Amino acid sequence: MKGKTVRRLILYTLLTYCLCCILTPFNSLLLERSLKNQLSHLQEKFANGADVVLQERYPEGMTFANAIFALSLLNLIDSPILDNQQLSNQIEYSLKQLQSQTNRDNFQDNLTLPYGAFYQGWTNYVIKQYLDSPLSKHSADQSGLMEDHQKTCQLFEEKFTDSQSLFETYHGSIWPADNLVCIASLPDSSAFRQMWLDTILKTSTTPTGLIHHIQEDTHHARGSSQSLILYFLHDIDHELAKKHYTIFQDSFVHPVLSVQFVKEGDEMDIDSGPILFGVGSVATIMHMITQERYQAVSKSTMALFNLLGIPIHWGSKKYYLFEQEMMFDLFMFWTLSTLYMHNSH
Repeated sequence: MKGKTVRRLILYTLLTYCLCCILTPFNSLLLERSLKNQLSHLQEKFANGADVVLQERYPEGMTFANAIFALSLLNLIDSPILDNQQLSNQIEYSLKQLQSQTNRDNFQDNLTLPYGAFYQGWTNYVIKQYLDSPLSKHSADQSGLMEDHQKTCQLFEEKFTDSQSLFETYHGSIWPADNLVCIASLPDSSAFRQMWLDTILKTSTTPTGLIHHIQEDTHHARGSSQSLILYFLHDIDHELAKKHYTIFQDSFVHPVLSVQFVKEGDEMDIDSGPILFGVGSVATIMHMITQERYQAVSKSTMALFNLLGIPIHWGSKKYYLFEQEMMFDLFMFWTLSTLYMHNSH
């Protein structure tokens, strides 16, 4: 009898746990609690140098970690999760890490665009988004960041005018997505944006008309890079982005019930993350974030990934996958903070 009671208790506990995981994107209180605890965990990890550790695992780990953390925080403006001054301080800490020589040393300074398109694009994009937000009035160095942004934009224009070609991220390696981040980081009023975008579009030879994954193979688009490309393309050309998003949905998005899976293909690498039955984990997660820009959030997909990540709330902290994969924590924080922003608007 006692054994049955224990088994029942374990079963009810597991069911309650699974239900809470699934309901988090649908319930404002659970979502807010999740974000607050995720933020507490991630702040501690960054303070202990986890972004430097990520660099040892991923080629651009330090840059990407700080960039998406800062972009996630921008989704929490005027929220009870963290006041605006604290948000500003945390974003400026991430910017300091992005602009540090330690981070720059991860890239090559002797490219046409020093340090390459990935580093320059993501760093400049975060600065632009921050300066365009209400948080910038809390900045400890607003004028310095404005100067940095203007110098980088000027550098883009000068180098692109000279070369008339897409920028490398590393010697001999060009990714259109990295160049699109650079374009999106330019002022909205810049006429130079369209010229740069046209250069990317002219180099693509994909059958669907979508932007290719890598310059070495202009004939193929991939789910992971396409999910990211569409996020930034929306910043640059809304009408074109909507057309590409429709093609992307037809070509890459595979709905199962109300969950939106994104196909990647069979080639698993650092960009795709784990692939199962052709579905890419990175592509599907990034699509959850990108969807908000096209007013089509999928809470069911978020619920599934929140459950699959086996989240643990410990004290005032929340982490996924037994604290073994911080990049997943960051992506889920970006995903759920994007949903929070969507709900708030």
